Amino acid sequence: MPSVKTKILTLNHVLRDERVLNSTYASSHSLLQHEIVVWDPQEILDDYGEGSPYKNAPCLTDSSSVAFLNDLKRRTLEFRDFLGLGRLLVVLVPPPMSLFYATGESRNDGTAAKPRMIRIVSDLEIDQVIPVDIELVRGSGEEMRLVASGPFSSFWRAAGDQFYFAAYFKKPVGSTLLTMAGTDRPVGALVQAHGGTVLLLPQLGYFLPSAEDIAAGEDADDYDEKYEAAQAEIDQRYNGQFVDSLIELHKELSGTADGSLPEWTEGYQLPGEPGAIAKAIGAQEKLAVAQRELEKAQAELVALQRHKLLVTGTGQALETQVHDALVELGCTVEEGEPRRTDRIVRWRDKTAVMEIKGLTKSAKESNAAQLEKWVSEYIEEHETAPKAILAVNAWRELPLSDRKEPAFPPQMLRYSAGREHCLAETSQILAAALTCKTKAAKTAFLNTLFDTSGVLEGYGWETVLTRFVSGAAEDAP
Repeated sequence: MPSVKTKILTLNHVLRDERVLNSTYASSHSLLQHEIVVWDPQEILDDYGEGSPYKNAPCLTDSSSVAFLNDLKRRTLEFRDFLGLGRLLVVLVPPPMSLFYATGESRNDGTAAKPRMIRIVSDLEIDQVIPVDIELVRGSGEEMRLVASGPFSSFWRAAGDQFYFAAYFKKPVGSTLLTMAGTDRPVGALVQAHGGTVLLLPQLGYFLPSAEDIAAGEDADDYDEKYEAAQAEIDQRYNGQFVDSLIELHKELSGTADGSLPEWTEGYQLPGEPGAIAKAIGAQEKLAVAQRELEKAQAELVALQRHKLLVTGTGQALETQVHDALVELGCTVEEGEPRRTDRIVRWRDKTAVMEIKGLTKSAKESNAAQLEKWVSEYIEEHETAPKAILAVNAWRELPLSDRKEPAFPPQMLRYSAGREHCLAETSQILAAALTCKTKAAKTAFLNTLFDTSGVLEGYGWETVLTRFVSGAAEDAP
């Protein structure tokens, strides 16, 4: 098998050193290719999309929850396998943190006629993802006391000035290495787990000059140079110094001059080794196939869930979703020129100009007047009158079931009806995109869209949302 190319892998913490490969918890890169892994669980959510916070804690979106739970299962098993090989896992101890993820279940807090679907979430504490039994208490500082001797004391003397603690342990775990100064509260420890070594270290950080450090009369350019010089010092000295010290510590802990086997050992095989190599290669190939399937499924889920921007979005994001939904329904859609109509929509022999708005309240006459301006410009340029469609996501900051007021107030209806405007809600376009799967259903919706003068009827969000949550949207007529 090929030898390890880089001795150290980082997850969610960047070390600028040629001996280090920087990666993330969410990546597919295997830990098993490395002798040492340095991981900062504090940044575990970097690669996952978050929705609105819940109980003042991060809450993952539906698609990100699926991705995170898959990665959590994969990485938990891989940490155990990695440690089972007798290797070193360095965990930069994070502050206590809760996160919430979607369970895939929901409940109806409304009625059968007017459902209000609430997704159910579950919580996870950050210390639960660390592969040792540890309970963290919030508390930060820079003053620590070294209580260990031997190899770790040499490491700490060389690199200890690079650390600060963001938490301490509620009770000791493994062999205590460091305590909060003036107390017996552990902030660092060495733990034997699953056949390997887990080194629990404080957070690794560097204290750069801040705005308060700017000397009187120092201009911004001088400050930028000062900051860049400090960063260069970190890259050239601190990262390399930390890596040097960590490799030496690993040598001492593993009891060898080098934690990895020399290359010449590849020319000799133990009984059963060829079979184990073949099995490992086969498992890696299966893992690669499964990872590709997972990434494809996640991409499909994200693309599907972006339809929700039709009931939450505004600006370019909303326009893009309306554009894509109409294309799915069979239209040809073009972007208008800057400061002109948002979209030009063509279907069969019909053409429409469309104004698309995401609004915190209801639509206004000014929105209809703007649409009428696009109609006039189109007639002037093409000498034919297009259909005028105003698509609005009204009351967009409210949950759908709380949008009690009409999207189109009575005072604008006479103006729009007299000019044969079609007044549609983007939630109706969402309903059509998700339910109109046959050619006949698409034709019926588009005929209604192009023929309506006044408020578009039908295609309410209630039924389609219920079907979407239950996973049955594709079965809609």
